[in-house]
Amino acid sequence: MIDMKQKPSSPVTMLSDVAEEGAYPHGLCIKLDNESLKRLGIGSSNLPRVGQKFAVLAGAEVVAVEKEDGQMEQGYCVELQLQQIELAAPGQKNEQQQAHEQVARMYD
Repeated sequence: MIDMKQKPSSPVTMLSDVAEEGAYPHGLCIKLDNESLKRLGIGSSNLPRVGQKFAVLAGAEVVAVEKEDGQMEQGYCVELQLQQIELAAPGQKNEQQQAHEQVARMYD
């Protein structure tokens, strides 16, 4: 996996120390509402705690591709619409992960 954490643009000082929440680009945060949590099998009895890690398996569709012309740099932006999501706590494997591992072993 690729770590998407941003490099600080300036040295961190006591006055400008920023919490980890700003360490990743805004578009990489997913907010799940109550209905989405229910569909994923998460309710009041098994809510995750802040800081808990999850593996996310998702199916997405590209809904936009844009060229960005910045002052310092030019590049592209791709917008993905997540359509299917599955969550697994570390060490917990879902059916698709198990199937993927089986296929990978067949071709090793």
